Amino acid sequence: MNTENSKKSISYVIRALLDAECCRHLRISGDASLHALAVAICGAFDCPSDCCYVFFMDNVWWSAQENYFSPLTGMDPYADSVRLSAFGLKAGQPFKLILEYAENLRVQCEVLQVLEEETKEPEIVLREGESPELSADDGDEDEYDQAEILSFRQAQPSDSVPEPGPFLVPEIPDALFEAAFQFRSDRLWADVSGTEMFAVQLSDGEIGYCSAVSYDSEEFIRFMLFIGDTGLWAIQQILEDEKEPFAVQIAQNCLHLNFCSGREMPEEQIPAVKAYAKAHGISLRGKSRYPVVTKYQSYLVPSMLRDSADDRCLTEALRAAHAVWEKLQTVSKASLGFDQTDAEIPLLIPEADGYRWSKVSREKKVSFPYVRPLIPEETAAALRALPQKGVLEGAVMIMNETALIPPSMIVYKPLLFAVGNTEKQTMRLKIVGYYPEIAAQLLAEFAARLLASGECPAEIHTVGERSAAFFSNLCAQCGIRLTVADSLPKLDDMVGAFTDQETRMIRSHEANILRMLNTVSDMSDEQIRMLPEEIQNFLRMMLGGNDLPEDLQKRLEKLL
Repeated sequence: MNTENSKKSISYVIRALLDAECCRHLRISGDASLHALAVAICGAFDCPSDCCYVFFMDNVWWSAQENYFSPLTGMDPYADSVRLSAFGLKAGQPFKLILEYAENLRVQCEVLQVLEEETKEPEIVLREGESPELSADDGDEDEYDQAEILSFRQAQPSDSVPEPGPFLVPEIPDALFEAAFQFRSDRLWADVSGTEMFAVQLSDGEIGYCSAVSYDSEEFIRFMLFIGDTGLWAIQQILEDEKEPFAVQIAQNCLHLNFCSGREMPEEQIPAVKAYAKAHGISLRGKSRYPVVTKYQSYLVPSMLRDSADDRCLTEALRAAHAVWEKLQTVSKASLGFDQTDAEIPLLIPEADGYRWSKVSREKKVSFPYVRPLIPEETAAALRALPQKGVLEGAVMIMNETALIPPSMIVYKPLLFAVGNTEKQTMRLKIVGYYPEIAAQLLAEFAARLLASGECPAEIHTVGERSAAFFSNLCAQCGIRLTVADSLPKLDDMVGAFTDQETRMIRSHEANILRMLNTVSDMSDEQIRMLPEEIQNFLRMMLGGNDLPEDLQKRLEKLL
């Protein structure tokens, strides 16, 4: 970003174009935030000012490099954290905006003029064409929970670029509803603990490892299905408590069926749940009555997006859970093989007239299929031609930060840290994307940096299985010795400095929020009502959490 213009009193005239027949020209201060521009554009096209949106300041649809999100999405970077003047916008400069309300509205923006004048409030200076007709809500449903991370519906085909939008969570099919409510009625968790697992052979040939859990007097009810060797690997890490929870989460293959209250249920799914319950005489009164399915997949943020194969596997596993419950009504769990200390667990194999009971090892030696990227042979030959010197410490870290990848993935960001012999070999590389798909790009960029440094390390020291897999082919191709260590002091210092910087930024953001809340607490009701729309929207978002003082929470609930 360029901050050269941020010290001047400047304004911009910006064209917002929906199509050849519908555009608006807006005048806005350079001191206004990118969020304020979004609100102004929403108003210009008669859209609700609290809709979700994303800007692409590099003028590339769904770019991962220069995107800024509505504060309502919970996704960084936020559009209200940067002023327009920070971009050094010039006349003729284009950028893009997607408004996510009812349907996607793609807005092509262009800076028409840069004025050395002040503009107090955004204003529409030209209006051409009728505003788009937006699909109306049915009037019975509340807004979806703005505090949740923005999710995206499956893209519809287009001529060139995928067109993601707020996804509609797929409805639970009747077969899965039936199996889920049967599980809720059986209360299998009262007979076996969460660590007393069983397995079922699924129709696709995989083994599913199952666990039923309940906490806090059935306030929390969950059925978990871990699928295949990657699922078993995750179970082993959880039971052995060898890894951090986040490290396990980003590597597991699992489906969760949770029962929650109606207020925690995705709004768009409630009618289907109520319709099924009514048709089958099922009461939804009481706690933990609404079924929600969440999918965990390696390197992705847990999501309610799933496909028919997921629904089928979960239905099959829940039916096996019912068969386990039926057996436990007549025999002891010990006789079925439920023993937390046993290396084997019960395995249910479907047959025409029920299940055949067998056993399967839960201590089978499995490893996670970490990606092993390659570099082109031409690049490897160039690296082999360089003089080999010294040791480079490097590792691939998956950060607890998210990014949107169209059409519907929210990924955890990978970062490559390296400390080498020279300043050029000391690097922090980031390519935003789904790690298994961008690992080769990340390795290619790393190799390019080594070539630019003029020398190749004789050894690469790394930590962890993921990083060892990442560097393995490069080292084999280029004759570099690869060593997996327990710790790397130089690398630890580099990662620690980065983490400290991130922590300071978070604390600074939290301090600013606290100061703002203290100011709002001292305001009169009328002053709060007069706050800019972007601040009111932020306060509305905070109402969904537990971060506001109780007295301020009650006031804002009435006022906003």
